[in-house]
Amino acid sequence: MPLPKWLSNPVLGLLGVVLSALALVFALYSYFTAQTYRELRYAVAPERAILIDSKKASDFEINYQGKTVRSDVASAIITIWNDGTEAIRRENILRPVTITLDNTDRILEAKALRISRPATGFTLDPSKLHEGTVLLSWDILDRKDGAVIQIIYEGGPKEGVTVTGDIEDSRPIAEYSLERPARGPLWWFLGITMGLLIIGNIYRNVRYRKNLYLHLEIINWVCLLTIAVILFIYPKFTTMKPPVPF
Repeated sequence: MPLPKWLSNPVLGLLGVVLSALALVFALYSYFTAQTYRELRYAVAPERAILIDSKKASDFEINYQGKTVRSDVASAIITIWNDGTEAIRRENILRPVTITLDNTDRILEAKALRISRPATGFTLDPSKLHEGTVLLSWDILDRKDGAVIQIIYEGGPKEGVTVTGDIEDSRPIAEYSLERPARGPLWWFLGITMGLLIIGNIYRNVRYRKNLYLHLEIINWVCLLTIAVILFIYPKFTTMKPPVPF
């Protein structure tokens, strides 16, 4: 028995391919979003505030809590949060989570500027500030819970900051980079391609000006200029921020 003519319609076949692709994408999305894991991440703001420049203040004696400060004093902002899908509770911490500055002898002060929710019970333990280490603790960090921490320390603006610790069934603690990505080969390829397209369009407009459709040309130029703005101009005015709501 021959199939109905409507079943052999190419539009129906194309629709079936599109629906199959959408179903595959939905299945993959459902699979990955159903995975549960813990993942603590942190981000260090690239800008550091220099509070005391020892070279400029050489004629002054600076004291902090009764101790003389003889080096530069700078401030670092660190954001730490649970980037996983499963809550991190106090009992899940196998080894204390700490913030450590690589080459400084002493942290003068550490405080939480913002906490995602008071219910997290997020606190800082200052007992090891003199060793350049801040101990972190909390009751529970749900997804995207965390805090923004300011550390004032002896040292310059280039001091490295690391967060260490062990959490049960967790991915390793990793840094979320806020540095702008370097302009690699792909960026240069896109830039050169955009330049050639613009030059080609200018030449075509000048050479074959009388044979062009005005509306199509306007759309063409709007698309090219939009891509150029996204590639070269927009990144200069954007600020890299941690993907957290607090």
